[in-house]
Amino acid sequence: MKAILDSPDLRLDGFIGAGHVSMVIGMRPYKLVARDHHKPVVIAGFEPLDIIQSVYMIAKQISEGRAEVEISIRAWYDRRHVKALQAMAATMELRLSSSGVAWLHHAQRIEAALRVC
Repeated sequence: MKAILDSPDLRLDGFIGAGHVSMVIGMRPYKLVARDHHKPVVIAGFEPLDIIQSVYMIAKQISEGRAEVEISIRAWYDRRHVKALQAMAATMELRLSSSGVAWLHHAQRIEAALRVC
């Protein structure tokens, strides 16, 4: 998201945060987007109705001059999943690439060994 937000050609009015990602990282990163870049963020699932609801919620925020993080998921707990974040930190590193994430060296060996099995 940072690369998108830092782009001089940015033409987005808001973001839909992926619910499955948000369950791991929590709401904090999105709050920075809303506060520092004045872009609304709505955390949603992947069902068509979820997406439509999220677009509506973003449009409503824009029309009201707000930039906040809202949730359109029916059951939500605003906690980061600490064990998942620790596993990601142990096996991944952030790089600016097409995927944004790259496996660490020892994780690449494990992945290669699993492909052989």
